[in-house]
Amino acid sequence: MKRVLLFIGIVMFSAPMLAQDLHFSQFYNSPLTINPALTGKEDASYRVNANYRNQWYTLDNSKPIATYAVSVDGRILDDVIPNYDNLGIGLQAFYDTAGDGQYTNASIMPSVAYHKALGYNHKIAAGLQLGLGNKSVDFGKLLFENQYIGIGFDPNLPTGENVAADNVNHFDMNGGVYYSYRSNDDSWNAFIGGSLYHVNAPDIAFLDGSTAELPERSVINGGLTYIAPNGIVISPSALIMNQSGAHELNVGTIVGKQLGSIYNPTGQGSTAAYGGVFWRKDDAIIGKAGLQFDNMNIGLSGDFANSEIKRALGLNSAFELSFTLLGFPETDDKPIFCPSF
Repeated sequence: MKRVLLFIGIVMFSAPMLAQDLHFSQFYNSPLTINPALTGKEDASYRVNANYRNQWYTLDNSKPIATYAVSVDGRILDDVIPNYDNLGIGLQAFYDTAGDGQYTNASIMPSVAYHKALGYNHKIAAGLQLGLGNKSVDFGKLLFENQYIGIGFDPNLPTGENVAADNVNHFDMNGGVYYSYRSNDDSWNAFIGGSLYHVNAPDIAFLDGSTAELPERSVINGGLTYIAPNGIVISPSALIMNQSGAHELNVGTIVGKQLGSIYNPTGQGSTAAYGGVFWRKDDAIIGKAGLQFDNMNIGLSGDFANSEIKRALGLNSAFELSFTLLGFPETDDKPIFCPSF
Protein backbone atom coordinates (compact mmCIF):
# COMPACT_ATOMS: atom_id res chain seq x y z
CA MET A 1 0.00 0.00 0.00
CA LYS A 2 2.86 2.35 0.79
CA ARG A 3 4.28 1.82 -2.69
CA VAL A 4 0.89 2.54 -4.25
CA LEU A 5 0.56 5.81 -2.34
CA LEU A 6 4.11 6.77 -3.28
CA PHE A 7 3.38 6.07 -6.95
CA ILE A 8 0.17 8.12 -6.83
CA GLY A 9 2.02 11.01 -5.20
CA ILE A 10 4.77 11.00 -7.80
CA VAL A 11 2.20 11.06 -10.60
CA MET A 12 0.38 13.98 -8.95
CA PHE A 13 3.53 16.09 -8.81
CA SER A 14 5.31 14.89 -11.95
CA ALA A 15 2.59 14.65 -14.59
CA PRO A 16 1.78 18.38 -14.72
CA MET A 17 5.46 19.13 -15.14
CA LEU A 18 5.48 17.49 -18.57
CA ALA A 19 3.58 20.55 -19.80
CA GLN A 20 5.47 23.08 -17.69
CA ASP A 21 8.89 24.68 -17.78
CA LEU A 22 11.25 23.83 -14.96
CA HIS A 23 12.69 26.68 -12.94
CA PHE A 24 15.90 27.65 -11.20
CA SER A 25 15.97 28.85 -7.60
CA GLN A 26 18.94 31.04 -8.62
CA PHE A 27 16.81 32.67 -11.30
CA TYR A 28 18.96 35.83 -11.22
CA ASN A 29 21.88 33.69 -12.47
CA SER A 30 19.86 32.33 -15.39
CA PRO A 31 18.60 35.59 -16.94
CA LEU A 32 17.61 34.42 -20.41
CA THR A 33 15.25 31.78 -18.99
CA ILE A 34 13.10 34.46 -17.33
CA ASN A 35 13.21 37.39 -19.79
CA PRO A 36 14.70 37.76 -23.29
CA ALA A 37 14.94 41.52 -22.65
CA LEU A 38 17.82 40.76 -20.23
CA THR A 39 20.01 39.83 -23.21
CA GLY A 40 23.13 42.00 -23.02
CA LYS A 41 22.05 43.63 -19.74
CA GLU A 42 25.29 43.52 -17.76
CA ASP A 43 28.27 45.76 -17.02
CA ALA A 44 30.44 43.61 -19.28
CA SER A 45 31.19 43.10 -22.93
CA TYR A 46 29.99 39.50 -22.63
CA ARG A 47 28.45 37.17 -20.04
CA VAL A 48 28.48 33.36 -19.73
CA ASN A 49 26.05 31.61 -17.38
CA ALA A 50 25.97 27.90 -16.54
CA ASN A 51 23.38 26.32 -14.23
CA TYR A 52 22.77 22.83 -12.85
CA ARG A 53 19.76 21.74 -10.77
CA ASN A 54 19.16 18.32 -9.19
CA GLN A 55 15.61 18.01 -7.86
CA TRP A 56 14.01 15.30 -5.68
CA TYR A 57 17.31 13.40 -5.35
CA THR A 58 16.16 12.15 -1.90
CA LEU A 59 13.28 10.14 -3.40
CA ASP A 60 14.01 6.43 -2.91
CA ASN A 61 14.49 4.21 -5.98
CA SER A 62 13.83 6.96 -8.49
CA LYS A 63 15.79 9.07 -10.87
CA PRO A 64 15.86 12.76 -9.96
CA ILE A 65 15.04 15.61 -12.28
CA ALA A 66 18.35 16.96 -13.59
CA THR A 67 18.37 20.33 -15.32
CA TYR A 68 21.21 22.01 -17.23
CA ALA A 69 21.31 25.45 -18.82
CA VAL A 70 24.06 27.43 -20.54
CA SER A 71 23.77 30.92 -22.00
CA VAL A 72 26.12 33.37 -23.67
CA ASP A 73 25.18 36.98 -24.32
CA GLY A 74 26.84 40.33 -24.83
CA ARG A 75 26.72 43.80 -26.32
CA ILE A 76 27.52 44.56 -29.94
CA LEU A 77 27.90 47.64 -32.16
CA ASP A 78 28.71 49.97 -29.24
CA ASP A 79 30.45 52.33 -31.66
CA VAL A 80 27.27 52.63 -33.73
CA ILE A 81 24.53 52.61 -31.10
CA PRO A 82 23.66 56.02 -29.55
CA ASN A 83 25.34 56.84 -26.24
CA TYR A 84 23.97 54.91 -23.22
CA ASP A 85 21.89 52.70 -25.54
CA ASN A 86 22.88 49.05 -25.96
CA LEU A 87 22.18 46.23 -28.40
CA GLY A 88 22.52 42.73 -26.99
CA ILE A 89 22.57 39.31 -28.63
CA GLY A 90 22.65 35.92 -26.94
CA LEU A 91 22.12 32.18 -27.10
CA GLN A 92 20.33 30.04 -24.47
CA ALA A 93 20.64 26.23 -24.39
CA PHE A 94 18.50 24.20 -21.98
CA TYR A 95 18.24 20.47 -21.20
CA ASP A 96 16.52 18.45 -18.50
CA THR A 97 15.65 14.81 -17.92
CA ALA A 98 13.27 13.15 -15.48
CA GLY A 99 11.86 9.79 -14.43
CA ASP A 100 12.37 6.16 -15.33
CA GLY A 101 10.92 6.86 -18.76
CA GLN A 102 13.74 9.34 -19.35
CA TYR A 103 11.50 12.21 -20.34
CA THR A 104 13.82 14.86 -21.79
CA ASN A 105 13.27 18.48 -22.72
CA ALA A 106 15.82 20.43 -24.74
CA SER A 107 15.89 23.79 -26.48
CA ILE A 108 18.27 26.20 -28.14
CA MET A 109 17.12 29.82 -28.33
CA PRO A 110 18.99 32.74 -29.95
CA SER A 111 17.91 36.11 -28.54
CA VAL A 112 18.25 39.81 -29.22
CA ALA A 113 17.38 42.88 -27.09
CA TYR A 114 17.64 46.62 -27.43
CA HIS A 115 18.20 48.79 -24.34
CA LYS A 116 17.05 52.37 -24.81
CA ALA A 117 18.29 55.04 -22.41
CA LEU A 118 15.84 57.75 -21.34
CA GLY A 119 18.35 60.19 -19.93
CA TYR A 120 20.87 59.08 -17.32
CA ASN A 121 18.49 57.49 -14.80
CA HIS A 122 15.98 55.49 -16.83
CA LYS A 123 16.30 52.68 -19.34
CA ILE A 124 13.77 50.46 -21.10
CA ALA A 125 14.43 47.31 -23.09
CA ALA A 126 12.61 44.84 -25.33
CA GLY A 127 13.84 41.38 -26.28
CA LEU A 128 12.90 38.46 -28.49
CA GLN A 129 13.85 34.76 -28.58
CA LEU A 130 13.23 32.48 -31.55
CA GLY A 131 14.44 28.90 -31.56
CA LEU A 132 13.82 25.16 -31.57
CA GLY A 133 12.78 22.73 -28.86
CA ASN A 134 12.68 18.95 -28.56
CA LYS A 135 10.81 16.70 -26.15
CA SER A 136 11.30 12.93 -25.99
CA VAL A 137 10.18 9.90 -23.96
CA ASP A 138 11.59 6.36 -23.90
CA PHE A 139 8.24 4.54 -23.96
CA GLY A 140 10.03 1.19 -23.67
CA LYS A 141 10.82 2.02 -20.05
CA LEU A 142 7.20 2.81 -19.13
CA LEU A 143 4.34 0.55 -18.03
CA PHE A 144 0.73 1.06 -19.10
CA GLU A 145 -2.74 0.01 -17.95
CA ASN A 146 -3.06 -2.66 -20.66
CA GLN A 147 0.08 -4.37 -19.34
CA TYR A 148 -1.36 -4.90 -15.83
CA ILE A 149 -2.08 -8.61 -15.15
CA GLY A 150 -3.55 -8.39 -11.66
CA ILE A 151 -0.41 -9.08 -9.64
CA GLY A 152 1.91 -6.80 -11.52
CA PHE A 153 2.86 -5.60 -14.99
CA ASP A 154 4.00 -7.61 -17.99
CA PRO A 155 6.17 -5.28 -20.14
CA ASN A 156 5.94 -7.73 -23.06
CA LEU A 157 2.23 -7.07 -23.55
CA PRO A 158 1.06 -4.40 -26.02
CA THR A 159 0.66 -0.96 -24.46
CA GLY A 160 -2.60 -0.13 -26.23
CA GLU A 161 -1.32 3.39 -26.83
CA ASN A 162 -1.18 4.89 -30.33
CA VAL A 163 2.27 6.48 -30.06
CA ALA A 164 3.17 8.49 -33.15
CA ALA A 165 6.79 9.23 -32.17
CA ASP A 166 9.08 9.07 -29.18
CA ASN A 167 10.31 12.63 -29.76
CA VAL A 168 8.72 15.86 -30.91
CA ASN A 169 10.43 18.92 -32.42
CA HIS A 170 8.82 22.33 -32.26
CA PHE A 171 9.44 25.98 -33.06
CA ASP A 172 9.26 28.32 -30.07
CA MET A 173 8.95 32.07 -29.58
CA ASN A 174 9.42 34.18 -26.44
CA GLY A 175 9.39 37.93 -25.79
CA GLY A 176 9.84 40.37 -22.94
CA VAL A 177 10.21 43.98 -21.80
CA TYR A 178 12.24 45.52 -18.99
CA TYR A 179 12.59 48.81 -17.13
CA SER A 180 15.44 49.91 -14.86
CA TYR A 181 16.28 53.00 -12.84
CA ARG A 182 19.54 54.08 -11.24
CA SER A 183 20.23 56.91 -8.83
CA ASN A 184 22.42 59.87 -9.73
CA ASP A 185 25.22 58.67 -7.44
CA ASP A 186 24.82 55.03 -8.59
CA SER A 187 24.32 53.89 -4.99
CA TRP A 188 21.09 52.07 -5.82
CA ASN A 189 19.06 50.85 -8.77
CA ALA A 190 15.64 49.26 -9.25
CA PHE A 191 14.18 47.14 -12.01
CA ILE A 192 11.02 45.38 -13.16
CA GLY A 193 10.32 43.23 -16.19
CA GLY A 194 7.69 41.05 -17.80
CA SER A 195 7.89 38.28 -20.36
CA LEU A 196 5.83 35.66 -22.19
CA TYR A 197 7.19 32.27 -23.23
CA HIS A 198 5.74 29.89 -25.86
CA VAL A 199 3.53 32.63 -27.31
CA ASN A 200 3.04 30.54 -30.46
CA ALA A 201 1.65 27.58 -28.40
CA PRO A 202 3.69 24.82 -30.15
CA ASP A 203 2.19 21.32 -30.43
CA ILE A 204 4.13 18.77 -28.32
CA ALA A 205 1.78 15.75 -28.64
CA PHE A 206 3.34 12.25 -28.70
CA LEU A 207 0.13 10.34 -29.45
CA ASP A 208 -1.18 10.03 -33.00
CA GLY A 209 -4.32 12.03 -33.71
CA SER A 210 -3.98 14.21 -30.61
CA THR A 211 -2.92 17.79 -29.93
CA ALA A 212 -1.07 19.04 -26.87
CA GLU A 213 -0.15 22.71 -26.93
CA LEU A 214 2.77 23.84 -24.79
CA PRO A 215 1.09 26.32 -22.44
CA GLU A 216 2.17 29.93 -22.35
CA ARG A 217 4.35 30.93 -19.39
CA SER A 218 4.14 34.48 -18.03
CA VAL A 219 6.92 35.93 -15.87
CA ILE A 220 7.21 39.10 -13.81
CA ASN A 221 10.43 39.85 -11.96
CA GLY A 222 11.68 42.88 -10.12
CA GLY A 223 13.85 44.13 -7.33
CA LEU A 224 16.43 46.67 -6.28
CA THR A 225 20.08 46.83 -5.28
CA TYR A 226 21.56 49.17 -2.70
CA ILE A 227 25.31 49.67 -2.37
CA ALA A 228 26.36 50.98 1.05
CA PRO A 229 29.55 53.09 1.43
CA ASN A 230 31.21 50.26 3.40
CA GLY A 231 30.83 47.83 0.50
CA ILE A 232 27.76 45.95 1.74
CA VAL A 233 25.25 45.24 -1.02
CA ILE A 234 21.59 44.49 -0.29
CA SER A 235 19.54 43.12 -3.17
CA PRO A 236 15.91 42.03 -2.57
CA SER A 237 14.06 40.59 -5.55
CA ALA A 238 10.90 38.72 -6.52
CA LEU A 239 9.77 36.40 -9.29
CA ILE A 240 6.18 35.55 -10.26
CA MET A 241 5.48 32.84 -12.83
CA ASN A 242 2.22 31.38 -14.13
CA GLN A 243 1.83 28.42 -16.48
CA SER A 244 -0.94 25.89 -17.05
CA GLY A 245 -2.64 26.61 -13.73
CA ALA A 246 0.60 26.49 -11.74
CA HIS A 247 1.52 29.67 -9.89
CA GLU A 248 4.93 30.46 -8.41
CA LEU A 249 5.88 33.33 -6.12
CA ASN A 250 9.54 33.50 -5.15
CA VAL A 251 10.76 36.37 -2.91
CA GLY A 252 13.87 36.99 -0.85
CA THR A 253 17.01 39.01 -0.33
CA ILE A 254 20.69 38.58 -1.12
CA VAL A 255 23.28 40.38 1.04
CA GLY A 256 26.86 40.69 -0.18
CA LYS A 257 30.07 42.01 1.38
CA GLN A 258 33.19 43.21 -0.35
CA LEU A 259 36.25 41.32 0.90
CA GLY A 260 38.71 44.17 0.63
CA SER A 261 39.19 47.86 1.32
CA ILE A 262 37.82 49.20 -1.99
CA TYR A 263 34.40 48.47 -3.42
CA ASN A 264 33.81 48.48 -7.16
CA PRO A 265 30.09 48.45 -8.10
CA THR A 266 30.80 46.51 -11.30
CA GLY A 267 32.68 43.78 -9.45
CA GLN A 268 35.77 44.27 -11.62
CA GLY A 269 38.99 43.55 -9.76
CA SER A 270 37.19 42.66 -6.52
CA THR A 271 36.26 39.71 -4.33
CA ALA A 272 32.95 39.42 -2.50
CA ALA A 273 30.90 36.88 -0.55
CA TYR A 274 27.12 36.81 -0.50
CA GLY A 275 24.23 34.84 0.95
CA GLY A 276 20.51 35.04 1.42
CA VAL A 277 17.18 33.33 1.96
CA PHE A 278 14.22 33.10 -0.42
CA TRP A 279 10.69 31.78 0.03
CA ARG A 280 8.77 30.03 -2.72
CA LYS A 281 5.09 30.12 -1.77
CA ASP A 282 3.57 26.77 -0.74
CA ASP A 283 6.73 24.96 -1.79
CA ALA A 284 10.13 25.62 -0.23
CA ILE A 285 12.55 27.74 1.76
CA ILE A 286 15.72 28.35 -0.25
CA GLY A 287 19.14 29.05 1.18
CA LYS A 288 21.70 30.68 -1.12
CA ALA A 289 25.40 31.50 -0.90
CA GLY A 290 28.23 32.35 -3.26
CA LEU A 291 31.58 33.93 -3.96
CA GLN A 292 32.62 36.48 -6.56
CA PHE A 293 36.23 36.50 -7.74
CA ASP A 294 36.93 39.43 -10.05
CA ASN A 295 34.93 38.48 -13.17
CA MET A 296 33.75 35.04 -11.94
CA ASN A 297 30.76 34.23 -9.76
CA ILE A 298 30.01 30.82 -8.20
CA GLY A 299 26.62 30.26 -6.54
CA LEU A 300 25.18 27.42 -4.46
CA SER A 301 21.61 26.95 -3.25
CA GLY A 302 19.40 24.34 -1.61
CA ASP A 303 15.60 23.99 -1.56
CA PHE A 304 13.95 22.66 1.60
CA ALA A 305 10.27 21.84 1.23
CA ASN A 306 7.76 23.50 3.54
CA SER A 307 4.91 21.39 2.12
CA GLU A 308 3.92 18.45 4.35
CA ILE A 309 2.71 16.43 1.35
CA LYS A 310 6.02 16.78 -0.49
CA ARG A 311 8.02 15.93 2.63
CA ALA A 312 5.91 12.79 3.17
CA LEU A 313 6.62 11.67 -0.40
CA GLY A 314 10.33 12.43 -0.15
CA LEU A 315 10.01 15.33 -2.60
CA ASN A 316 11.71 17.64 -0.17
CA SER A 317 14.91 18.90 -1.65
CA ALA A 318 16.77 20.34 -4.59
CA PHE A 319 20.37 21.34 -5.12
CA GLU A 320 21.71 23.98 -7.51
CA LEU A 321 25.07 25.22 -8.75
CA SER A 322 25.64 28.29 -10.92
CA PHE A 323 28.66 29.83 -12.60
CA THR A 324 28.95 33.24 -14.23
CA LEU A 325 31.86 34.65 -16.22
CA LEU A 326 31.96 38.31 -17.24
CA GLY A 327 34.17 39.89 -19.89
CA PHE A 328 35.04 43.37 -18.66
CA PRO A 329 35.77 45.90 -21.42
CA GLU A 330 38.96 47.95 -21.28
CA THR A 331 36.80 51.09 -21.07
CA ASP A 332 33.07 51.37 -20.61
CA ASP A 333 31.38 54.69 -21.25
CA LYS A 334 28.01 52.97 -21.74
CA PRO A 335 27.37 51.19 -18.42
CA ILE A 336 24.12 49.38 -17.65
CA PHE A 337 24.56 48.88 -13.88
CA CYS A 338 23.11 45.41 -13.38
CA PRO A 339 23.98 43.72 -10.06
CA SER A 340 26.50 40.90 -10.31
CA PHE A 341 24.44 38.73 -7.98
